[in-house]
Amino acid sequence: MTDSFIDTLRLKRRRRFFTVRLLVFSFIIQVCSAQALDWDALTEAEQAMLSSHQSTWHTMSKQQQLILQKGAQHWLQMTPVQRVAAREGFENWQSLPEERKNVLRERYRKFKQLPEDIQESLRQRRQWFKQLSPEKRQALRNRWNKLTDDQKKAAKERWLNLTPEQRHQRKRAMMER
Repeated sequence: MTDSFIDTLRLKRRRRFFTVRLLVFSFIIQVCSAQALDWDALTEAEQAMLSSHQSTWHTMSKQQQLILQKGAQHWLQMTPVQRVAAREGFENWQSLPEERKNVLRERYRKFKQLPEDIQESLRQRRQWFKQLSPEKRQALRNRWNKLTDDQKKAAKERWLNLTPEQRHQRKRAMMER
């Protein structure tokens, strides 16, 4: 093959790559500039929940509108008990010092960066912990708090490397203590 033939192929490849990038970019612009949600498109129940935002609804980004709509839908699907728990959680959050909120935000950000299977394992672990009696939870907290940072890190790594069956066996053993 001659150099000019190879150069022609490279040029065609670059043009194709540029065309694809241009198409992707124009698609992104279309998606991002999509029209905002019309207030009248919300259900009556959603409008009632979001009534404090009605006067500014048209000035919000579509993303913000969708977030608010999703939150309203979630709230409307909750049972009364779940709503009470959500209110209490919100009030607890509001009462936290800003430093503690920042620590919790950072912990959540790190959690969301974990692979999905590890996130699920940690969710299951939390559910298991919540089902323990208050005395057993406190005993585990006390044991955990006595560990050094290096010991805690090693324990976390060991847990994440266990198979689901090994985790189940460890949970059962801890319950019996």
